[in-house]
Amino acid sequence: MIESDNEEEDYDSEMDDFIDDSECNPASISAMIRQITGYDKRRYRPEDEGECMETSAYDQMREESRSLRIGISKLYFWLKNFCLSMPRF
Repeated sequence: MIESDNEEEDYDSEMDDFIDDSECNPASISAMIRQITGYDKRRYRPEDEGECMETSAYDQMREESRSLRIGISKLYFWLKNFCLSMPRF
């Protein structure tokens, strides 16, 4: 492939319509992202550096119980679908 030294030959006028150089408001961009993804950064506040993330033993056991229930339900769903899709001999 031969590269040209002349930039005018490489210019593609069809790309002028592709690039939007208009001014846009950052607030409107955030609103569009919220609308598309459903993520609202205003709901989540940043954590402070000094904030301590301590929990009680009860909270940890409750979280472990929840995780176990979710894991068992996913395993049950996978086994049910896997076993039903296997050919019977």
